[in-house]
Amino acid sequence: TDQDGLWENTTREELAAKNRDIIVKKLQKLHEAYDLLQLGKRVLLLILVIVIQGALFWGTGWIYRRLRNRVEKLKETKLKPISFHDYELLNTERQVGLLVLSCKALRLVLIVIQLFISVPILFSIFPQTEDLAYRIFSYIWTPVKDIFRGIIDYLPNLFTIIVIWLAIKYLVRGLKYLAGEIESEKLKITGFYPDWAQPSFQIIRFLLYAFMIAMIYPFLPKSQDGVFQGISVFVGIIFSLGSSSVIGNVIAGLVITYMRPFKIGDRIKLNDTIGNVIEKTPFVTRIKTPKNEIVTIP
Repeated sequence: TDQDGLWENTTREELAAKNRDIIVKKLQKLHEAYDLLQLGKRVLLLILVIVIQGALFWGTGWIYRRLRNRVEKLKETKLKPISFHDYELLNTERQVGLLVLSCKALRLVLIVIQLFISVPILFSIFPQTEDLAYRIFSYIWTPVKDIFRGIIDYLPNLFTIIVIWLAIKYLVRGLKYLAGEIESEKLKITGFYPDWAQPSFQIIRFLLYAFMIAMIYPFLPKSQDGVFQGISVFVGIIFSLGSSSVIGNVIAGLVITYMRPFKIGDRIKLNDTIGNVIEKTPFVTRIKTPKNEIVTIP
């Protein structure tokens, strides 16, 4: 209209000619995008993508079969039962089962990755579904990007946790060595008896680990989250309610240890039990009676 030309600071005929050229170019592009030649190219590209994906599926299955056959052959050649002392943790059949399960999981992961790549490509071939392809790709890429970004952002806290853990670990090792030297009487400290070494080491180790947990806790993921804090409080209450008798026994054991009313090898009488002390810990005292019976006293 004349008013449109006035807004564009031109005449109606010039504005119409300008918009006509734009409309003609858009129609030409649409005609080129949707003509039979382009449709044929897209169909061929679709078939090509499907063929490639089918070949990848077949290749994944072939690799899985080869790995499975190789694993089954290992049973007769290289695999040996895994034992801990006299207990057999994993025999060869269980090891083969775990390896086959790992191969299946690897095949599934490869298939999912292939589908994550091929499905958006298939939808992006045709203009009508191109927006859907970008949307599907964003559904896949956004969580993956957030996970990697979260891992990278958490690395400083992870390094801090590792440093704290290593420091406590080697400090405990040093104290364990020191306790062993005192217990074997290679190192003598005035007023500190050798049988105090291990109980003192156990107490200090417990306190160090508690201190480590207290230091690490703020660096844990979601440690400031209300749900995480609620679960921590609940676990603490359950632990405190269930360990009251245990704590009482430990305190009584520590009193006996540091007061030294008896030591290992002494013949004592506890309640109605008479025998030689063969073990003394903060939790229990074990006595061997003259009938060679082992009696455990909390």
